[in-house]
Amino acid sequence: MTHTHRDGSFVREESRDLIDRATTLIAERTSESSSSAECSSIEDQVFTELIGPECYGRVRGYGVGVTLTQLSAVSRYTEECRQNNSTAEVCRLETQIQKMSQRHDLQMEELRRSYQIEIVSLRTQMDQITSFLHGFASHQVPILPVVSEMMIPCTSDRSLSFFLEWVLLEFSLVQFELLV
Repeated sequence: MTHTHRDGSFVREESRDLIDRATTLIAERTSESSSSAECSSIEDQVFTELIGPECYGRVRGYGVGVTLTQLSAVSRYTEECRQNNSTAEVCRLETQIQKMSQRHDLQMEELRRSYQIEIVSLRTQMDQITSFLHGFASHQVPILPVVSEMMIPCTSDRSLSFFLEWVLLEFSLVQFELLV
């Protein structure tokens, strides 16, 4: 009934009128609703209004010989396939998440171990520097070498305590940077 020629013109004038009415009705009703399910339902309603209800036992738009029970069996089968695929996908994603979580936990543990080793090494160096400074302080050495190539004169116990506080502060900053 709605066949067209190659150039796009309708074979029958009544077909063109039917398509025009359907297009205007669908446009009017879809402007009120926004979801695609409602639009599909509106198209079906307009089609039924213009063409009329389908004959008993037939399904409109599927050709001759297709029944509603056959169509529902196919839709049930496709729905089951979709659910099975969804279940398999969920299982695959859960497994992937578990593997990533385990890998993350292992990496964090390795980082903790390396930071602990670094902290122990820095504490050992700090103890060595402290004992070195105390050794120099007891001999009243006038100049103390510092790791950052800065020379601090040591003329009293007060400057030694200031230097030790500075070294401890630097050590604390290094520890903080390692933990962050």
